[in-house]
Amino acid sequence: MTLAERFWSKVEKRGPNECWLWTAALNPDGYGLINVGGRSDRAHRVAWKLAHGSIPKGKCVVHKCGNRACVNLRHLALETRTEYMVEALQRRYSDPKNRNKASQHFKRLWRDPGYRRKMKRARTQPMPERFWARVNKNGPTVRQDLGSCWLWTGTFHTHGYGIININGKATRAHRVSWTLVHGPISRGTCILHKCDVRACVNHDHLFSGTHADNNRDAMNKGITRLAGVKRAKLTADDVKTIRAAYETRKFTRAELGKLYGVTWGNIYAIVTKRSWRYV
Repeated sequence: MTLAERFWSKVEKRGPNECWLWTAALNPDGYGLINVGGRSDRAHRVAWKLAHGSIPKGKCVVHKCGNRACVNLRHLALETRTEYMVEALQRRYSDPKNRNKASQHFKRLWRDPGYRRKMKRARTQPMPERFWARVNKNGPTVRQDLGSCWLWTGTFHTHGYGIININGKATRAHRVSWTLVHGPISRGTCILHKCDVRACVNHDHLFSGTHADNNRDAMNKGITRLAGVKRAKLTADDVKTIRAAYETRKFTRAELGKLYGVTWGNIYAIVTKRSWRYV
């Protein structure tokens, strides 16, 4: 059986403009996988190679439909890594549920030696020029009253914040944007997002506040796991009760964990105030 026959036998074809879903193995990120010459390759890349030949160096095969398991050639396009990053950010942050998720592909980009050399050469530029060269000012509009987000297209922190190297130190991009417009940030001051898009560096979408303001803003918007969030198993009253019960020495951490449906490690973090510090 040829590679093409083996490949298309694992595809669920639908209408010509619908997604053609890969029915075999998937990687943790949701992309199809197929063994080619003893090496695992992504299914959508193999589909492109079967139709168009080899993929040029520095190019990516991207999904226009956003469905990673799709191998319909009409839904695939060839783009540069930068174009892919910008489109991925726009697609990701247009959905409020996904605003704060950092894509694993942005981390992989930094592993490319050629990209890293390019970034190193760029550091000889003046910092403002180097900074704004990595900003896409045509981002999505999350709130109509704020206008469009300016999305960072450089490297990313694992929590989704943009990162730029300033004098050998990794600094969050939105803080640098604030500094360029408003001057130095005083010690203990946080720079918060009105739009809740962590990759946004539009200075009109930023405001300054204390750590308490940051925590309060996160809780009000439901982007923290503290009290008031549906995913939290415990309430502030539960935390107070757990600490009081543990101080009596009548309950172990394991026993309290079973009573409240959490692990003993969670109880340890609570009683030592490593978590729920504000209670």
